[in-house]
Amino acid sequence: MNFSHSTNDQINRFMNSFTSDTSRDMSDEGSATNTPILLLNRFVRTHIRLATVHEGIAAIVISLSIFACSGVKISQGPAAGPLQVGPVNPRYFSDGAGNVLYLVGAHTWTNLQDMVPRKDVPVFDYAGYLDFLERHHLNFIRLWRQEEALWEPLPYVRTGPGLALDRRPKFDLSRFNPVFFDRLSARVREAGARGVYVGVMLFQGWGIERKDPSRPEDPWPYHPFNRANNINDTDGDPDGNGDGSETHTLSDVRITEWQDRFVRHVVDVLNPYDNVIYEIANESTPASVPWQEHLIQLIHDYERTKPTQHPVLFSGPSRSSEGDLWASQAEAVSPIVPAPNVSGYAYLDDPPLNDGRKVVINDTDHLWGIGGTREWVWKSFVRGLNPIYMDPYDFLAFPQFYEQAKDTREEVLSSLGQTKHYADRVPLRTMTPRNELCSTRYCLADPGQAYLIYVPSPGAAEPPLTVEVDLEGYSGHYRVEWFNPRLGNAHVQDQNLPGGRMSFIAPFTGDAVLYLNSAPR
Repeated sequence: MNFSHSTNDQINRFMNSFTSDTSRDMSDEGSATNTPILLLNRFVRTHIRLATVHEGIAAIVISLSIFACSGVKISQGPAAGPLQVGPVNPRYFSDGAGNVLYLVGAHTWTNLQDMVPRKDVPVFDYAGYLDFLERHHLNFIRLWRQEEALWEPLPYVRTGPGLALDRRPKFDLSRFNPVFFDRLSARVREAGARGVYVGVMLFQGWGIERKDPSRPEDPWPYHPFNRANNINDTDGDPDGNGDGSETHTLSDVRITEWQDRFVRHVVDVLNPYDNVIYEIANESTPASVPWQEHLIQLIHDYERTKPTQHPVLFSGPSRSSEGDLWASQAEAVSPIVPAPNVSGYAYLDDPPLNDGRKVVINDTDHLWGIGGTREWVWKSFVRGLNPIYMDPYDFLAFPQFYEQAKDTREEVLSSLGQTKHYADRVPLRTMTPRNELCSTRYCLADPGQAYLIYVPSPGAAEPPLTVEVDLEGYSGHYRVEWFNPRLGNAHVQDQNLPGGRMSFIAPFTGDAVLYLNSAPR
């Protein structure tokens, strides 16, 4: 870098290339080397000094802290859309303006319906929840729909005649409940105004069968499709085995017609909104795959008659084959562990790189249930996946799950926001997972332009880590940024790099992120 200008002018020129989405408040403290200057922008607080490096080579060293991960509310602006699979980089969606969109978020069970048995739990504060997402710089949620009457409101009105098994009026499946659809519409609209995209869950695998024998409630006695609970002579358990798994198959034409009607009405209500992704079902049964594909096709066909078309997410059914995901008509998929309590599943420990067949939502809900780590977030990101977090969120509603997550929750949320910050900075449109370009095998790269590398640590007591990066023949001027995901700060230098295979040593201990950006002089 040429230091022929005054110090402040050099820093201004540096920061103009460092970020293009910045409003600056730079104090003029003189032009002496090592003068601290505070810069405030949309995402970061930056402390800058000039440093002289050996052999007369100069560098600007930056200590950077991300607002999004430190409790400062950040306005993301309205969500643009509708979403479509990116035409250049199909690992991500693009918005209505063609911008690449990295989806990263946290979701919780009570963000749409209220728990009927828990009168001690305060009404869910949805506006506060959106504030929470903004503070962590998150842009995606799954909006949880439960099927059984342990939750309210449900999509159908309870008119009777007669009482259901819970001693309340039976459901009329021919009449939609406006309270449910008004709330659904309002929550999608309010999320969109805050820059949040919504995976609208249409059906619930945990609402048709118990799944886990230790689960305290059996949902089927509360389900509207239980023959004892509706006035429409609809029986979702024709074999009488005590669950409604048949409702997530195509075995009963009449039940499928009720479900098709519900899905079309959801589309009618939500079609005007740009921030929608339809999720067919959460963790349904292995036999549900043809039924889910039927509903995916239904949405695609029905929305062709509408002004707006939205993508569909196929979440892996419990104990299903991963091959079902790649064969699906859905634009996005979410992998699930092949069996409960399995160890060594790739999307848990070493997420496979995304080859671009689908937008992949890597969700802790389908991997741990309650779980996730900082390392998992960064590994998922640089492998071309979109990581999201199942968040207990409310201690009063889910004390057991909140306690289970307490040791890792904040670091996972912070890491999600950190990856979103980098996704907004790097040329994500042209970056793909390139394991072979770095020794850690966690590399997102557009060779010669940008390299984002995650360096896992075997332990906090280890010395600073080294990573080898193959720049191939791309020599030149690079901005070398080491980011500390534990502390949320970065060390940045401008360097001339000769190309080929090079070693870089982190300036701190613990796991690290290395960002190499081909920078103008």
